[in-house]
Amino acid sequence: MSSQEHASVLIARSQWRQWGFKGKPSKTTARYKRFLTPLPGPNFTIPVSCRHALLADLGPAAARAFTQISQVTHTPTLTQLNLHGQVSASDHADDFADICGPKPPQHLRFFMGNIRGLTVHQFWSKGTSLVKFLQANQCDGVALQELGLHWGAMDPLKHFSALFRHRFPAKTRACHNAQVPPTGPLQYGGTAVALMSQALPRFHSFSSDPSGLGRWTSVCISGREGHQCRLVSIYSPQDAVGLSHRDYLKSQGRLTTPPTEALQEDFLPILLDWVAANETILIGIDANEDTRSGSWHTLFVNAGLHHIIQSTHGSKSPLPSTHNRNSTGTPIDAIFTNLPTTDAIQCGYFGFENGFPKTDHRTMWIDVPFNLALGYNPPDLHRFQIPNLKPFDPAIRRSYI
Repeated sequence: MSSQEHASVLIARSQWRQWGFKGKPSKTTARYKRFLTPLPGPNFTIPVSCRHALLADLGPAAARAFTQISQVTHTPTLTQLNLHGQVSASDHADDFADICGPKPPQHLRFFMGNIRGLTVHQFWSKGTSLVKFLQANQCDGVALQELGLHWGAMDPLKHFSALFRHRFPAKTRACHNAQVPPTGPLQYGGTAVALMSQALPRFHSFSSDPSGLGRWTSVCISGREGHQCRLVSIYSPQDAVGLSHRDYLKSQGRLTTPPTEALQEDFLPILLDWVAANETILIGIDANEDTRSGSWHTLFVNAGLHHIIQSTHGSKSPLPSTHNRNSTGTPIDAIFTNLPTTDAIQCGYFGFENGFPKTDHRTMWIDVPFNLALGYNPPDLHRFQIPNLKPFDPAIRRSYI
């Protein structure tokens, strides 16, 4: 092997380790095939020469596999317009609307979205990646859908709050369908909310679906003179989730009521109570339908809320699809709020590869000024960092006496 090829092998192995994989990539694993497939994008930056050198290092069997795998092509299926009316070249997967950069001072930042299940085997790996994403992006509150776990059947050390415990202080609430006896930790659906950073000291209360089906969860923070801001997570049931709600609806004499319609009937009175109390409401929803014109859109508009990403940016470009298997440009995830449409509020969708880890939905985000969320404009809170001193060291003691 030449010195140049040897250098290419070292580069490729280094990149492999940066992706979190140990040792040599196996010739039979799907992730190895993904590693070798020359697709464009941020995760496929290894030059072809490096791939060939690595294959040569691994042997002829890998080389034969590469000749089959390397024929894969990447065909765009849908185009997306950016806010300047230009066609995006990245298959409808770019960030949409405002760009989520450093958080402005005296703002609260909220993230919302479907995380496609934590699962038992990926609980720590995927959950830790999620918490790191929230921390790196200066999150103050998060609303999640489809956690996919029956918390009553989980190990006590693997509850939702455990993901945050060793990272930073947080208030959390996760709900599942408690009306169904657990047959294992896997259960489709579920919702969760969490507060951290600037929102944490302003925590007021949690609330959740009184039916015990885990269809929605909310957390309320308080501001000045009774001003309250509420973050809500809703997962509109369909398929397996909807079927699991049938027995409960049957026991309530609502056998012919579709699960989504039942959720809307149950949630609307609660929403109207929040509106009547003059709360600032932020709802992150996976509606499993078109959020621009479906039944959920009608319900929220009639209650005085609006689809803020559509209201702010919909006139500049059509909203993108928010599920990566959707080919019709239909957004099924949305943020509905009673906040005004103003330049002080920034919001948008992340690209599919840029938001929550290992999910097939776009992540949504919104920055809300303190004066709109809390009713006044206090300074940002700063955590006091306690110095890591050794009191038994005489030299350190003398410097403080």
